[in-house]
Amino acid sequence: MNKPDSGLEVLQLRILFGPLFGSDIAIPPGEIFFCVGEQVIDDRPAEHPENHAGHLLERAVDTLYIPHRAGAPNFRLRFPGVPTQAARIPETGEAARGDFEVDFLSADGCVTQCAAFNTVCRFGDIAFALRRQGEPWSEAVARYAPHAPSRSPDAAEPGAPGEPGDSGERASRFALKLGALLVVGVALAALAYWQVQRYVGAQKLASVNGVLAGAPAPNAILPGDDGRIYVLSASQDGAEWDREALLKAALPEKIEVAVIGAERQRIERRLDEAGVDFVTVRLDTPERPELILTGAAPVADRARAIGELRRAAPYVRDVRVIDASLGAIEQEARNALDKAGARYRLLARRGGATFEVATSFGDEELAALQNLMRSFSHKWGTRRVDFKIALRTDWLKGKSYREGGDGYVLLDHASWYFPQPLEGAHSR
Repeated sequence: MNKPDSGLEVLQLRILFGPLFGSDIAIPPGEIFFCVGEQVIDDRPAEHPENHAGHLLERAVDTLYIPHRAGAPNFRLRFPGVPTQAARIPETGEAARGDFEVDFLSADGCVTQCAAFNTVCRFGDIAFALRRQGEPWSEAVARYAPHAPSRSPDAAEPGAPGEPGDSGERASRFALKLGALLVVGVALAALAYWQVQRYVGAQKLASVNGVLAGAPAPNAILPGDDGRIYVLSASQDGAEWDREALLKAALPEKIEVAVIGAERQRIERRLDEAGVDFVTVRLDTPERPELILTGAAPVADRARAIGELRRAAPYVRDVRVIDASLGAIEQEARNALDKAGARYRLLARRGGATFEVATSFGDEELAALQNLMRSFSHKWGTRRVDFKIALRTDWLKGKSYREGGDGYVLLDHASWYFPQPLEGAHSR
């Protein structure tokens, strides 16, 4: 083993990067600085033109230059204590803290690593190995091949430097990139398909709107999730006109025509069949209906009710849920009847109540009562609270008939008779 005059053993450094890849340098086990990068030239003017300025590092102490790319980190080797043998764990023979220390210096700062002899020490694309003279290079050092710089510095690796792992890492990165490209491609394809479907759907709605432009009653023309187009008319006559116009137009689209009132009843039947506890469904804006529930229903019940409503009406885009109590609905009915001056009594029934109005009405009062009932049922439906008009049955006591003030004749409690004027009969 070669030893300098100081008695310290000579070490051998193998460069595993740059133009000097594979070359060995003999160094003493002291503190040595390695300048890594492009050639450093002393560009100061020489005293005589024929005398070229020497390399700046010729004046540095314990410094070696290794050519490589610009911006590569420099490094310094330090051998703490400078022992001939590193302290080792008796059982394993491994270095306790490493055989030497490496300071990697760059513009980002200094990173210190502990390394062992005859293993690859790597930092980014800087790699080298150090051994004692007389020892053969390990398999990992002898077969080391350079690879792309790492994003972050790697720690000193005992044994094999992990070249097989590097290829696996590259394969993983490639798979991730390929997967990301596939995901982006699928997303773009889905977006394009959605845009096309949206455009086609808009064209279909426009064609139906054009056919029904002259409808006698307002229409709500809505696309359904089931591929159909739903036309909801405000009146029965309007719905009949819509059906006739669509039949003549012979459009290829699947179109369903219904009256708003009948559609409301159909949806409520579907909710009843599904066991949903609710008051009514308002279709003032059919694509955004209002679902009236009794009391503060649990979250699960609310979600189920909304799901059933969406299944019953595929054209629904959003559902507004409103809570209401049976007591508040009954009180609102009482207040309305009291304001109209009607005599009534409350009849309890399963799941709600019926207000029986027991009084006689003239034409104006009867029309006002009918408007009251129509407005109330539009707001709250008839499932929980409804009205019943009971005509007086004691008007015919002791009489075969009773004549009203306007010439009406009450034959029995459920039958009115409107006779022809007598003077009309004599004139014939």
